[in-house]
Amino acid sequence: MIHRLWFRLSVIFAVIILVTVGTIYLFVSQRTGAEIERYQEKTAEYRVPQVRGSLYVHYWSQNRSWEDVQPVVTQTARLSGTRIILVATNGTVIGDSKEQLLGVVNYTNSSVTPLPLTDEQELLGEVYIIPDLAAEPYVTFRELSASTSYFLLIGGSLAIAIALLLIFFLSRRITSPIGALVKAARRLGRGDLSQRVQLRGEGE
Repeated sequence: MIHRLWFRLSVIFAVIILVTVGTIYLFVSQRTGAEIERYQEKTAEYRVPQVRGSLYVHYWSQNRSWEDVQPVVTQTARLSGTRIILVATNGTVIGDSKEQLLGVVNYTNSSVTPLPLTDEQELLGEVYIIPDLAAEPYVTFRELSASTSYFLLIGGSLAIAIALLLIFFLSRRITSPIGALVKAARRLGRGDLSQRVQLRGEGE
């Protein structure tokens, strides 16, 4: 009987601890993922003016042509964590941060909406801004998310281990006096009236 009671108390406490830690882990993981995603969206909002400013304001407005624009495209892509493809008005690729599509004629990309570059209503070209998942910002985000989940998992495991130890000692402390009373009652039932049960602590 005592062993069954001890087992039931242990199971109840263990379930409570597991549910609590699991709930906290899921909540923190979801919040962390949501914050990282929100930060990525905010960062993406600043990419368009950043790319436009780099290509148009800092290059076209000074040179009045796209000649030798490739180094600027590469640097802008590296800073923004994207792949940038610059297409001239005739559809020819004149800048590619990965240098794979240079010279391609009539380039289009149906998965990305091109950003038109204009100068007083005159179309100067189009730029495709494609997220580069291998770029440093995205790698940093993934590493941050993975490390956060890892530390949450380790912390949760330690909390569960400590809680199980506490459950073991507390349940033994609760059931030990009951066990002593049961043994004394059995001996009294057999006619041994000399039994005394010494209980320590308050409230027994």
